Amino acid sequence: MRLHKDRVAAAALGQYSFLQGDVQWDAGMFKIYPLVAVLAGVIASWFGVGGGTVKGPLLMHLGILPEVVAATSSAMMVSALSLSISVTLTSLAIADFLPLNFLST
Repeated sequence: MRLHKDRVAAAALGQYSFLQGDVQWDAGMFKIYPLVAVLAGVIASWFGVGGGTVKGPLLMHLGILPEVVAATSSAMMVSALSLSISVTLTSLAIADFLPLNFLST
């Protein structure tokens, strides 16, 4: 938050100019958007849709460029996929070492 405040102060003095697609946060956005993002993730997981499907429009509403929104959604998808694969492989590895003979009786 301090970095953004410094940039806003520098922009007021004419020493910094925001680029197209830069998000200019204020105190309300710092409170509302993280809560909305968490809520969007929870709702997306309940209904089985991707988080990028829900968070993409949220990022567009913030004024972020569509190219950046697409890259962010792809990064979220890759991180979620890698987590899912690692959890699956870990659970399979643990299942191979556990004696699960009692399940077949």
